[in-house]
Amino acid sequence: MDEINQNSSQEAIINFCAYPPSELCLTDPQYSNRVVKLPGRGLVKYGRGVRPNEAPNQRCAREIIDLAIVYVPEVYRNFTDANGIEYIIMEHIEGKPVTRLDSDPLKDRVTKILAHFASIHSSKPGPLGHGSSPALIFGEQEEPEFHSIMDVEQWINARLLKHQTPISLQGLQLSLCHLDIAPRNMLERNDGSICLLDWASAGYYPWFFEASAQRLVEGQDNSFHTQLLDCMRQPSEEENCQIDAILIAHFNCQKYYLFVISSKMPHYLARLEANSLGQDYPTVHRY
Repeated sequence: MDEINQNSSQEAIINFCAYPPSELCLTDPQYSNRVVKLPGRGLVKYGRGVRPNEAPNQRCAREIIDLAIVYVPEVYRNFTDANGIEYIIMEHIEGKPVTRLDSDPLKDRVTKILAHFASIHSSKPGPLGHGSSPALIFGEQEEPEFHSIMDVEQWINARLLKHQTPISLQGLQLSLCHLDIAPRNMLERNDGSICLLDWASAGYYPWFFEASAQRLVEGQDNSFHTQLLDCMRQPSEEENCQIDAILIAHFNCQKYYLFVISSKMPHYLARLEANSLGQDYPTVHRY
């Protein structure tokens, strides 16, 4: 077989990814999405969890973002095989995952990145490359498609219970939100600059959707998400109510509810349970 590289045929890439050399695998085999390094500067990301909109989103992000503030890997090409598996061939970035935001220089860089995102606007909500949104804050049962801010507002309000106050997003500015910032998606490069990966969830929403996405997973990855929230501007009282509504809507549209939840229970659910979820849900027992 000829040496595989980013310019190889689709068939060659598919065959290579079926049985990749273990030394080239950059992700744990237990995960459905896999990343395999290619010779040179390329890698392949593929799997049933790789969304069709990820490559277009990443291309758009690279075009609109100041790469001196945060780096976005270049997408060389992407395709879907006969079984519906998505393959993205992109630039391989050397760096180490950012697991904590302890140092002031690192906090300053991340704060600048978040402020930069908040300065990039659009008149239409949803993914950068258009289409439906697979972002976790919209639940795991569907990928809604939004054509206006009213669509986003209605999606949230339709998932609130009768005793929960509907929100209004009318007149709010739509900013770039990544919606999946986590240690696995943030690399510190050798020169100290930051690279963000996995742009599948990114889109234009009110800025506090980024805070909502972080509160949703706060408590995971040690203190990373709490530290990231500290790098954002602090929401107003009204914005905090809107964030709570987003999180309640996410919770209300989950398919399963566990009566017994461990000590790793999401922070947002622990906070909302007493004040917002009311008697429509069973008591949560903690251990």
